[in-house]
Amino acid sequence: MGSGKSKKLIDQFKKDPSSCIAFSTKIDGDTGTLGIIKSRSGEFIFGINLNANQKDEVISIIKLFFSKPSLDTIYIDEVQFFDEPTISKIINLFHHSDINLHLFGLSTTFTGEPFESSNFLLNSNKLKQIIKLPMTCQYEGCNLEAEYNARIVDGKVVRTGKTFVEEKSMYLAYCKKHYFS
Repeated sequence: MGSGKSKKLIDQFKKDPSSCIAFSTKIDGDTGTLGIIKSRSGEFIFGINLNANQKDEVISIIKLFFSKPSLDTIYIDEVQFFDEPTISKIINLFHHSDINLHLFGLSTTFTGEPFESSNFLLNSNKLKQIIKLPMTCQYEGCNLEAEYNARIVDGKVVRTGKTFVEEKSMYLAYCKKHYFS
């Protein structure tokens, strides 16, 4: 989307003096393989891939790292791909450990509906702090605050279709005016 969340994760991770690890959530590929978290600016860090559809494997991998006494902090990108039960299990692992957990993800789909896991996280009393990153509308010449994650197909905003698609789509952050125009 260009919201800056991956850049924020990368910046925090690189400055973090603690012993930390990063995970990149996907909807394809194998859980546990080496991956990359990359921002639109080209900055990147290496992480471990988590396939959101391989729920048992994801929890096993996360549980393994939560049990490492030498690990201080876990970063997870693209948490919107998880379902509520998976993110709830991750939060429960966090609550039973001394490890810091930083989750990064979008709050809404390209249709404007909340992602299941994001909705759970935003409405959970189990978390201390949620930081919403502001983004300026990416429509040329607009400086309003972006509120929508617009899927662009053939130069037009598309508001219907499958939420998770394996092919690459173009997404832009748009304000209400440009999302609905």
